[in-house]
Amino acid sequence: MSNNFQVDVCSYDGSSSDPNPICWLHGFVNGVSSGYWGVYWAGIQQALTSGGVSALQAFLSPILLGVFGPPFPRGPVFSAPFNPPPPANANNKNVSIPQAIGSWTA
Repeated sequence: MSNNFQVDVCSYDGSSSDPNPICWLHGFVNGVSSGYWGVYWAGIQQALTSGGVSALQAFLSPILLGVFGPPFPRGPVFSAPFNPPPPANANNKNVSIPQAIGSWTA
């Protein structure tokens, strides 16, 4: 069975000095709100570095499926050099991760 995913929020507090901040993820799975999930920057960045947006979607899909409760599916694990997140811009401390925002089916 395939699921329809939509992410509308994925951002972190860029004013934090944490080199691996929690990114807050919100979306929908088959039209059901996923609620907010905390995902570490390292996981997002390593997925993007390893395989681009499609790898990031493969990483985020099992997290979003958590809205339906256990058993929780396992997602892929990526190994890539860790890069700290970019700082926030001067006008806004919330930094969006645009590669995570969008819709896909998996």
